[in-house]
Amino acid sequence: MDKLFAAFGDLKITSFRDLLGKFGLADLPVGHMYGIAGGIFVFAVTIISVLVLLVKGGSLTRIAEQAQGEGELAARMLTDRTALRKQRGLLLERLIACRDYLLQAKAEAVLSEEKSEYPHVTEKLLNFDPKLPYDEAGVDTPPEVVDEDSNAVVVPKPGRMVSDMQKILSTQKKGDAAEVTPEMRVYETHFIEAYRACQDLPGGKILPGLPEARFEAYARSFAAAPDNGGTTAKWYRRSYGRMYEALSCRTHGEEGRFRKLYQTRPRDIVGRTVRLEPLEPARHAEELALATCGDAHGKDTEYDPMDVWGFLPYGPFHTAYDMAAGPIFDRKSGEGGFAIVEHVTEKVIGAILLHSDDPKNLTIGIEVPVTKPTCDGTVEHMEACFLVMDRLFAYGYRRVHMSCDSQDAIARKVPGRLGMTQEGLVLKDQVVRDANRDSLLFAMLNSDWDKGARTFLFGKLHGDAAARADRLNLENGEGDDQKTASLKKQAERAKAKKEKAKADDQTKKQK
Repeated sequence: MDKLFAAFGDLKITSFRDLLGKFGLADLPVGHMYGIAGGIFVFAVTIISVLVLLVKGGSLTRIAEQAQGEGELAARMLTDRTALRKQRGLLLERLIACRDYLLQAKAEAVLSEEKSEYPHVTEKLLNFDPKLPYDEAGVDTPPEVVDEDSNAVVVPKPGRMVSDMQKILSTQKKGDAAEVTPEMRVYETHFIEAYRACQDLPGGKILPGLPEARFEAYARSFAAAPDNGGTTAKWYRRSYGRMYEALSCRTHGEEGRFRKLYQTRPRDIVGRTVRLEPLEPARHAEELALATCGDAHGKDTEYDPMDVWGFLPYGPFHTAYDMAAGPIFDRKSGEGGFAIVEHVTEKVIGAILLHSDDPKNLTIGIEVPVTKPTCDGTVEHMEACFLVMDRLFAYGYRRVHMSCDSQDAIARKVPGRLGMTQEGLVLKDQVVRDANRDSLLFAMLNSDWDKGARTFLFGKLHGDAAARADRLNLENGEGDDQKTASLKKQAERAKAKKEKAKADDQTKKQK
């Protein structure tokens, strides 16, 4: 201490130059001195500011409280956690109704003594079959109609177009009350509603000689789309009906083709390039095996079957028997499947499977479609996924997910094309063919679907003009009567025009 006092005893600083002299810096140029002074000042201000913020801002106090687990912060954190839980958004009433209906339908399917022809997941996605009185050959034969006044049976003249709804009414008039189910009553109500809406505003030009073709096409597709106890979104039935109307009424030949198809297979989900048929071994196993076994078939040349089955835990299947006995047709509880049938060739080009159905949480999974290699990335491939996803979201599902092998470069592109979001990578998720599989997870939420993903995909499948028409149809929100919405918009424009003219007159008077 004596040495320290001796060393600093004669320390006298009367100026900044004296301070620099003590450090041997007195001979520096003036500019350098001011630079050093400025640096010291900035450093001192920074340190002081940080200390003030730590003390005045309460950071030091909070750090101490967190370390000790005491004080007001701990209580506030518990309160905020509970409050945040209460502030979470609740489901919409429509989604709650959808969930309740789907859970009830699943329970009834499990407890029912009569086993359905198809798995429950497949069954609920199919269109409603009104069981119209067509003949076995599927020919559009006009049925007998009972005249209410004379009580006589009237047979329409050959060639006369008789609407599908007239056929239902004829069945009821004949006294077959036992065959008229509540679902048929709903079908009748929806048919009449859609028929009148299409009469007011058809989606395209009327076919010459077939004035009712468009009205019937729109009405039968709108009415056949599942109602699910009134929970299915109405916008979906409108969109599906308009798409079917435009597709089936392009020409006279197409009208006849789709009418007969509806008579023989009313439950199929119809798209522009493909339709989805519920998987049936007797109907689809042979064609699906031929399309995916790698052998030359039709216009397809020979290829390596592992291009289709290499990343799947089953396959390839070279015979109809092996295919029918495989997992594709053996769907378990919570699973379903559809055959993808191409419109142009009427051939099965693949299958799309569903799994992990969870009505309680309104989630379900879709597998990457199993198709022949020439269909990878095509419109048919994408539309099959779109038809299933669109119907699932219309039913009230909130999340549709898809997973694939992280090394499968072709399968990884499918969810990207559909607009799904990659959620993560699950390491060592499965063992496939005695090898490790890391799975990529993708998902589409109902909010993303409604906010633009559906419109984007619809445009890619049907064209921009059809996408604009579909968007306007959905935005009307006036049920199915587009004419009402159009008249309302005209009235609003006329009212705005009158108000503007009135305002201009007042301005002129003031001037």
